[in-house]
Amino acid sequence: DDAGGETDTDSDGVLDCADCADNDASNTPGGTEICDGQDNNCDGAVDENANDADGDGYACDDCNDNEITVNPGANELCDGFDTNCSSGTSAPDQADELDDDGDGYIECANFEASGTAAGLAGGDDCLDDAANTYSSSVNPAAAADVCDGYDTDCSSGSSAPEDSSEADDDGDGFVECSSFVSAAIATGGLGLTGGDDCDDAATAVGTATNPGATEVCDAVDNNCDGTTDEGFDGDSDGFTTCGVDGVIGNSDDDCNDGNGNINPNAAEICDGADNNCINGVDGADPAFDNDEDNDGESDALCGGDDCDDSNAAINTSATEVAGNGLDDNCDGTIDEVAPFTFSEIWTIVEPACFCHTNGGGSGGQSLGSTAASAYSAWFNVPTTSSQSPSNLNRIHAGDASLSYVMHKLDGTHATVGGGGSRMPASGCCLDETTRDRIRAWINSGAPND
Repeated sequence: DDAGGETDTDSDGVLDCADCADNDASNTPGGTEICDGQDNNCDGAVDENANDADGDGYACDDCNDNEITVNPGANELCDGFDTNCSSGTSAPDQADELDDDGDGYIECANFEASGTAAGLAGGDDCLDDAANTYSSSVNPAAAADVCDGYDTDCSSGSSAPEDSSEADDDGDGFVECSSFVSAAIATGGLGLTGGDDCDDAATAVGTATNPGATEVCDAVDNNCDGTTDEGFDGDSDGFTTCGVDGVIGNSDDDCNDGNGNINPNAAEICDGADNNCINGVDGADPAFDNDEDNDGESDALCGGDDCDDSNAAINTSATEVAGNGLDDNCDGTIDEVAPFTFSEIWTIVEPACFCHTNGGGSGGQSLGSTAASAYSAWFNVPTTSSQSPSNLNRIHAGDASLSYVMHKLDGTHATVGGGGSRMPASGCCLDETTRDRIRAWINSGAPND
């Protein structure tokens, strides 16, 4: 009966007299112990060895019964778990054990290589920011430290670059290192846009010196292309509009960048321009030298007589040199020869033109036997032969082109309407220099000298 304990109140198949909890069918001798705060097997102990799947000696208070290293008696480790179950769950209770960027690395140090949370490969992650799209590329497993504004492989223990070339000292968005990782979206958070900054000194803050800058004339390589002030030497004379000091308005500037002959290194000449850019034109320029070749004659361009003030051998006192292509004596004629005197001409004519001298009167031209008679027969005397043009003089003082004798000596007489042979008929012909000196005598006025 009930008093004798021979009933089974909870209908668990065990008489009340043998049941430790006759009001709860889950508690019975030989039952399975579970974590419920009761003595399920009626052995006098509560929750002993219940569900200790990992065999670490902890059951109901084990926050992860699948990891033997995770239990209330463990020491906290860098393993991606709340190793000592202090929070009541195995999820890490420290932020540095969370892999926020999903790269397999967490921030804490002394990573526990075994018994770690799934997907983790290590610790010491120096950048673990879920909002940073480049964060997963920055961790201790990065292949190398690249130009991205970070210590990419976390070798320094911080994400701040250990290489000074990756620091943007002047705050212009460009760093000094090359091969910038432009795809590193996270660099935008650092304010970086590129590398190869040729002047990143902190003292350069406010100046535009980087590969993205526009070149200006200031003696600085603003756009870091290796060339200074390119585009500011329009006439390619080696001088820019701001000069070597980079300051516009000084005497080293090219004051006319469209004329290669005008620059600070040019010589001031008489041409109405400020050739050397020192704010003085021609004679008003303190650097002006009106006798630059020091031949004693002033430059003709500034009122003097020297037709080439850069060559001391050219001036009005010089002797004309035939064949050099220069107006040596500044008379306006290049390579003219010295005229013969008429006496010298007679010594050439008398033996060569015997058809007209010493009694010869061929063609009606008798020159007699003396220089005086020959001069009278030639000087401004019209031609008389039927084979001679009627509009020319034998010698036309001042113009050899109107002198028929000169045409006969040159062999051009047929071009002016003449005839007969070229003079002199015997031993033809006079050499060019001799004829040029006779021509020069006629052009000088054909003096009877």
